[in-house]
Amino acid sequence: MSIFSDLEDGLVAMLKGSPGLEGVKTFETSVRECLFSGDKLTQGFRTDELPAINVSAQLKPSRSNPFSAGEKQYEIPLTVAIVTRATKGKLALQAVYELQTAVEGILDQARRSGNALGANVLVTGEVTSSATTIFEKPYGFAISSTDATVLKVVEL
Repeated sequence: MSIFSDLEDGLVAMLKGSPGLEGVKTFETSVRECLFSGDKLTQGFRTDELPAINVSAQLKPSRSNPFSAGEKQYEIPLTVAIVTRATKGKLALQAVYELQTAVEGILDQARRSGNALGANVLVTGEVTSSATTIFEKPYGFAISSTDATVLKVVEL
């Protein structure tokens, strides 16, 4: 496994057991093209998969630097996408905001050492989020993107 997939799997494990996310039906690390391309989001997920959370540590470039004689430090951008569906766009947006708040809380917990993301892994800097709605009659969909940077130190 790579440091990226280990990070993704660690965050999914944290999310699955977290309060506020009990109703999420799909947790995944493989990027669905509909989340980031011109494809219709509404065709990218089946009804029984929503709400869904997608975790990716490979959407944006990461940096690495020598940390000490035997260690390397990685700064890895992490993106958590959330997709919800409801009978009205406002309800979908409300649902995505609730899930987004829970995800932000989990990322804040990962700022401390001894978190479940793994050894020598911490969330650093800002956690930023945005959300929008998409209407596809008769439903409203909402998608949220939460971004954070993770610092990981590995032994060489």
